[in-house]
Amino acid sequence: MGKAAAPIMDFISYTAGYESLRNQLEKGESLCPEGYRVPNVREAALMSLFCSNSWWNGKTILSSSYYSHGIYGTNYDTGTVTWFFQSNYVTVSSSAESLRCVRDVYM
Repeated sequence: MGKAAAPIMDFISYTAGYESLRNQLEKGESLCPEGYRVPNVREAALMSLFCSNSWWNGKTILSSSYYSHGIYGTNYDTGTVTWFFQSNYVTVSSSAESLRCVRDVYM
């Protein structure tokens, strides 16, 4: 029996920014290999909380979820800002240096 693919793959260099990423995702064009996808905000937050500093190796990633204060805020998203993650750190930004694709594992 072959080795199962990892649920999280290595970093992919990506510096085009969130607006470009969002446009590609809306067209159904994935930057990730087949079977993988860009993580949503919850998945990226879990990586930020539970993966070690050495795992992150100083890299930053974007998620597929856009940032918004919703109906309770005064700063409404124009679709150009997303959640930005690195080891133990979450904020909002329009760019990062990479993506880290994930895949769904059914048990």
